[in-house]
Amino acid sequence: LDPVMIYRSEINYIRGMHFHELGDFSRAILSFEGIVENERKYHGLKPSYLYAVHSFIGHSYLQLMMYDKGYLNYEQSSLYLQSVSGQQRGYQHAMLELLKGQCKEYKAKQQDDRKLMLEALTIYKNALITLLKGKDEISYRGALTSAYGRIAAVYTELGKFDSASYALNASPKYHEKNHPSRSETYSDMGDLYAKQERSSQALLLYDKSIAISEYSYEGRHFRKCIPLFKKAALLLAIDRYEDALYTCQLGLMQLIPGFDNLTDSTTISSLKSNDVQCDIKLLLEGLSLKGKIHFLQHSRDRSAGELLNSLACYAKAIDIIRDAQKRYPEAEYKQNLAAKEQSLYEDALHPTFASFHETTSDTSRAGMLFRLFESNKSNMLKGATRDARVNRFMGVPSV
Repeated sequence: LDPVMIYRSEINYIRGMHFHELGDFSRAILSFEGIVENERKYHGLKPSYLYAVHSFIGHSYLQLMMYDKGYLNYEQSSLYLQSVSGQQRGYQHAMLELLKGQCKEYKAKQQDDRKLMLEALTIYKNALITLLKGKDEISYRGALTSAYGRIAAVYTELGKFDSASYALNASPKYHEKNHPSRSETYSDMGDLYAKQERSSQALLLYDKSIAISEYSYEGRHFRKCIPLFKKAALLLAIDRYEDALYTCQLGLMQLIPGFDNLTDSTTISSLKSNDVQCDIKLLLEGLSLKGKIHFLQHSRDRSAGELLNSLACYAKAIDIIRDAQKRYPEAEYKQNLAAKEQSLYEDALHPTFASFHETTSDTSRAGMLFRLFESNKSNMLKGATRDARVNRFMGVPSV
């Protein structure tokens, strides 16, 4: 009844789109790659269909920080696009170039590679030239916004704030006042002001981004948490701890099912780390930020409850990292995830050290420390047991 697996591929496509929209990119990849596997065996699908499939696979790998695999799938998508005719081909090619540029940009940021960052900037500028030819067409406007946004992000990373500001101010011309693209534009503008320590202007722009994302996406949606986390991080930087915690938890509400009670600290510990149905890196960002806020509140108020909340956030984040690395054993993913979350491990050491006391016999504190050692074997963590509080807890005699 389905000799070349066309109908089964349609089912996989719908499943893949569903998981992709949820931000569950690992499951999206499994669904889309099922289509690719069927095509290898039966050769019954159109180039335009396979162009879309590889584009979604590429984007999923990009979100999972597997930049090389993302780039390769975008290249494959470009090959299928050559067999597709139609007026939108220039637009589709430019969009693929933007996404390939993102793979280079994010990898450059991770590896602190200025040359690779400049390569990404060149790709973005070439894509912008193509898109400006169709600037009067409505369908091009979202892509133009993305192009200016990515160019601004690279200039911001390079410290060229005037060029970044020019690109961001050019962006709003191409979409309506409450278009979803404006959420990203305002968020990027907020980042630019935050880097220049202009906190008041940055917070106003984050608020605009939050308002538009709330208007644009119904119910819980992973894109809503992005400006919320950015705002929370800035509020924390200017010592507004309570506001930072509230805003961070609003972001986590978009990612964690059942996380509705902002005062219920047990929700984090009940989260199943091996069944995370959302964008993992965003969830880790939120948990790390929440853990940091709780620890700074503990440092200010000496509250044992705040310290326990901080430890719970970091412990859950580390469990999620470990489960994610088991699910995707590829060396690139493990390496990229570890590099992305290195600051999380470093931040987790502070509440872990603070939890050691001379008289305590609670071995969960030692368990947290060794969990850190097991998950991240950097020289910084190997030397962590030199801390005097840890040595006293473990009974190591002082010299």
